[in-house]
Amino acid sequence: MCTQPLRVFMVASKDIIPGSRIRMRNAQVVVDKIEQKEGGRVRIHGRRIPDERKMRSKTLCHSKLVPVFLSGERAVFRSTSRQLSLQKHEVIATNGPVASRQRDQVLVVIRNFLSTRECIGVLAIGESPQAMQVADRDEKTKYHHEVFRIENQLRKKMPECFWHLLETAWAIDGHHWYAWKRRGHADTGLCYPEIEFIDYDIKRLGRPGMFDTHVDNRSVVTAVVLLSKRDAFCGGINFFDLKTVNGSESFERKHVVLEAGDAIFFRGEEVMHGLQPVLSGRRSILQVEMALSKDDS
Repeated sequence: MCTQPLRVFMVASKDIIPGSRIRMRNAQVVVDKIEQKEGGRVRIHGRRIPDERKMRSKTLCHSKLVPVFLSGERAVFRSTSRQLSLQKHEVIATNGPVASRQRDQVLVVIRNFLSTRECIGVLAIGESPQAMQVADRDEKTKYHHEVFRIENQLRKKMPECFWHLLETAWAIDGHHWYAWKRRGHADTGLCYPEIEFIDYDIKRLGRPGMFDTHVDNRSVVTAVVLLSKRDAFCGGINFFDLKTVNGSESFERKHVVLEAGDAIFFRGEEVMHGLQPVLSGRRSILQVEMALSKDDS
């Protein structure tokens, strides 16, 4: 790869490793070497991508979220072609009486949501040079993984998959949570999707991958799709802490084991969730967070 001469940058430590691609000052940089410094900062030795590469990356992976409008016309949640009728999905909630459950604490799982071919396509997008690595996690949340923003690439290269994800999330919300309706967006279907390729490659990370308990700030609906085969990694099971009674601090933990192509939808800003350590192998997922306003993003 042709690159400009070696430059040195100072950035805050965010689990960046040699070989990573990161955005710095509207440029893409390939990390060569990392030196630990005081104050929680690191010195990074890296190579800038050439100008023509930078322009292409800025076009395909802009940091601002682009609004979309969900009409329901492209929704396949009820489509018989994919057999995703309301009777086909799994609902996970607390074990108490239905009347005591909080609406926002319900999880929805759809098996074989993406085909093997679609999973391979998303993996290729996430591994492409145009996928821009980001480090925007909360400072207080512990995590060991790599994150790449891919919503623009996915919309351009796999539009059917892009709309399948968003329209399905919207349709599920209209059946279970009514978040769009409660926020006054039921008619327009307006949302600002942030789509990430998240990679837990233990060989690259050099330690177990993990994601501590957290909520997805301002994500009305979050969707997680497993792209890797289940036997490609050890550990890495999603868990969710569901509130058992309205207004209480009592939680019931639910573990959800996904297979390749399976998807789970939930109220990201309301449900506490995390990931058990990935002990070996490589676990890759597609994650969608949907905000209802530009300010939320």
